[in-house]
Formats: sequence, C-alpha cells, structure tokens
Amino acid sequence: MRIRRLGEAYALLPESSERDQLGTVITELAHELNAWNGPDRRMARRWRIGSSIGALVIAYGVMIGFWSATNLDPSVLWVWSLIVGTMAGALSVAVTEIAERVITRRAARAAHEARMGAFRRGKSLKTN
Repeated sequence: MRIRRLGEAYALLPESSERDQLGTVITELAHELNAWNGPDRRMARRWRIGSSIGALVIAYGVMIGFWSATNLDPSVLWVWSLIVGTMAGALSVAVTEIAERVITRRAARAAHEARMGAFRRGKSLKTN
C-alpha cells in the first residue's frame, strides 16, 4: 500500500532531484518487499505459525490427558498447565529457530551454487 501511494506521488512530481530520491526510496521498498515475500521467508513464516499451532494442540492434548488420568484439583491443574504451556512455547521457539536456520542455509547454498554455475559458464550473476 505504501509503495502504491508513493508511486502515485512520484507520478505527480515534476522532474527534480526530490523525484529521483523518491524513486530510489520506492525501489528500495520494492526490494525489501520482494525479499520479505520470497519463498524462503514464506516457508519460515509457515514454520513459525505451524510450530506454534502444533505446540498449542500438543499442550492441550497433554493437559486433557493429564487431567482425565489424575483428576487433580483445578488449582493444581492450573500450575501444571502453566508448566506445560511454557514447555510448549519453548518447543515452538526452538523448532522455529532451527527451521529458519536450515531455510537460510539452503537459500545461501542455492545462491552460492547459482553464482558458481554462472562463474563456470563465464557469466556474471548479479547478487541483488
């Protein structure tokens, strides 16, 4: 939305150094948006959301199973649910961090292989 509004303003400006600066800003914002919406970032966001949902479902399952098996007092169950929820949150963060590192390494490896392949073919590959 911001890029579109700035683009409309850019179209209305007369030729000037301010218009050139605005064009540079719009180009940088577009590069940032493309990087954010790249397949690697989308996969990392899916892992983040999926691991959070998975940890929540597992935590609910553990607490329902624990409660039905032990018939504890609700005040004691509250403490246990807090402990299980904390462990589920920590598990979700760990899965997300590991997934993001793996995704980043794969993307870096793919970019390196593309650069090396272009180098072997005698071509220059722009890294922007």
